Amino acid sequence: PTIWRPKSGSFSLTAGEAWPMRELTGFTRTINYERRSARDEMNFAQPVFGGVQDGYLAKLAPAGNVITYGTYLGGNQDDVAYGVVADSSGSAYAVGSTKSLNFPTAAARQGSFGGGVSDAFVTKVSPSGGAFVYSTYHGGSGAELVYICALDSGGALVIGGYTGSVNLP
Repeated sequence: PTIWRPKSGSFSLTAGEAWPMRELTGFTRTINYERRSARDEMNFAQPVFGGVQDGYLAKLAPAGNVITYGTYLGGNQDDVAYGVVADSSGSAYAVGSTKSLNFPTAAARQGSFGGGVSDAFVTKVSPSGGAFVYSTYHGGSGAELVYICALDSGGALVIGGYTGSVNLP
């Protein structure tokens, strides 16, 4: 069955295949994130496409054949989610890059764009996918990208990426 359909192409699993992860990230340029039914049961922390290109975060059922939730991650410019990890409570953390001055923030450590070409972002989504626990910019006066994330043995989020800033907060 097709489990997610971007503007062009699709991602599919054949019968008997197991998807190794339950969370997916990436980007989309489409405004019609596919719903499972006319009255969609999925939760969206950000239900509306933000702009030119948004990141997305989707969580799959254990078999990989159903989207448990999906949400856009983006403002009015180019936004890409590169990495994702989930904690034991089911919250998902997505990291990436944004060029948007209006990227969605919540309980933010850095509530506004730092400047330069792009800022990194770090977003935690509730286990239901219906709310941002926190969402923050991470950037200075240059360009920032966060490509990877992991949880350490204490459950703290660790991020890795690139900065061109001398004033990264």
